[in-house]
Amino acid sequence: FVPTHKRGIGFVFQQTQLFPHLNVLGNLQYALQRKHQQSDIELAQVKQWLGIDAIINKPIDELSGGELQRVSIARVLLNSPRALLMDEPLGALDQRARMRILPYIDHLHDRLDFPFLYVSHAIDEVTYLADQIYLLEDGRIHQSGTTFEIGNSLEMNAREGDAAAATIRCSMGSFDEQFNLTKLNFEGQSIYVTGDRRVVREPDQNILKLRIPARDVSLTLGRNANTSILNILQGTIDQIHQNSDGTSALVRIKVGEQFILSRITGKSLTNLQINTGSDVFIQIKSVGLLTEYDD
Repeated sequence: FVPTHKRGIGFVFQQTQLFPHLNVLGNLQYALQRKHQQSDIELAQVKQWLGIDAIINKPIDELSGGELQRVSIARVLLNSPRALLMDEPLGALDQRARMRILPYIDHLHDRLDFPFLYVSHAIDEVTYLADQIYLLEDGRIHQSGTTFEIGNSLEMNAREGDAAAATIRCSMGSFDEQFNLTKLNFEGQSIYVTGDRRVVREPDQNILKLRIPARDVSLTLGRNANTSILNILQGTIDQIHQNSDGTSALVRIKVGEQFILSRITGKSLTNLQINTGSDVFIQIKSVGLLTEYDD
């Protein structure tokens, strides 16, 4: 039997467990002094990995929710665990704060040589972090596939309400300095995002993930030139899921080899008279670049 405190398991909880009487550096030094095992993880590395150098001397009560969780993760890493359990670590944060932290968590698995288990009920976190998804039903694997196959399925998104969204892959295009827009290449078409996103790339990587909420996607039968919407794509209806009372529908549109989701009203579905195989134009109000650090 190994006592709990000697098992070397690191925990990150939904509610942070930082010491309020110590500042950020003090909390990190506390972990360094109580390592479970010898490791090559150093304070300077962890500060860089989690972007906490600028807040290193701040009191705990002056940190935002996102900063608190990044410091909590840093403290656990400096404790040199043999394995790491993250139990809904972003559950207490709002959407914007969660999307700030996810890239930091995602990059950790490339840098650490021990396993960690991430527990979450949020589909956007799962699709962001996972490469492969397994759906369980009655204790058995019901469906499996890549994040893009399962995460963009109607089966998974139909019960998500306003949180339904598609995750797509784009390659880096050009930057328009005059209008501060970066063009991304998506299945032979273009998507524009604000800012110079060329700095987002990791070395030797040219693929970016975008998350597009279904509620921000509208459909038309013809291309509308008189609109302020910049991102208009052409695609083909792949699947339609109408809710039980017929008031709304979740539509999956195929663009090249990828999919975008759109939530429309039941009346719009009737007026458009679209079915599987119909050609449509997709108007995207907003997109979220999932690989950015937005502090």
